[in-house]
Amino acid sequence: MYTTRFFNTGSGDPNDDVDAHITGAHASADNAGLLNVTAFLYWQGQYFDNVSVGTVSVGIPFRATMRWLPSNHKFVASSENLITQQHFAADVPYTMPDTTPPTSYWNGL
Repeated sequence: MYTTRFFNTGSGDPNDDVDAHITGAHASADNAGLLNVTAFLYWQGQYFDNVSVGTVSVGIPFRATMRWLPSNHKFVASSENLITQQHFAADVPYTMPDTTPPTSYWNGL
């Protein structure tokens, strides 16, 4: 999973920082050998706006990206199979204010 803190909703409280996540994961209910690529946001202790960004077979290299478009109040998540070049993308919209920098910066892999 990759996560980055992008903005604060204006209060200056660290709990109001908004993080965007993109991950490739396998759940027990998934087809064997497949990873689901999903994107979601985290704010005030809750994950929300979970969207699918495609699937990829285990062992196949893929690229996942998360792009912030503050003027459109959304993130665009995408994944690409680096063997077949199959590409998926999904919008992750939000409604909270986004003009205040985060209280702290965080990037995680």
